[in-house]
Amino acid sequence: TFYVSSTASLRIEFRDTGPGIPAAVLPRLFEKFATVDVEGRNRNGTGLGLYLCKRIVERHGGTIDAQNNRTGGAIFAVIIPIYLKTSERQSAAQA
Repeated sequence: TFYVSSTASLRIEFRDTGPGIPAAVLPRLFEKFATVDVEGRNRNGTGLGLYLCKRIVERHGGTIDAQNNRTGGAIFAVIIPIYLKTSERQSAAQA
């Protein structure tokens, strides 16, 4: 049986090679006013950037996540649903 869902998703990953995100910061990384850096110091900025990114992605039905890369740096992943038109679902099912 072959089934094509009415939704699919697009995953976009951003990776860096920096020092990573401190474990204590990860749980609140996407909260308002989270401005602590790797050394635990307050950084310049309002701490709204990642909070706003999360809100925008969620308003589009998606998710955003961050984790540390085992080889160094951090990985941010954005997953956004893609809604297929009925005709596109039918074409995909016939393929």
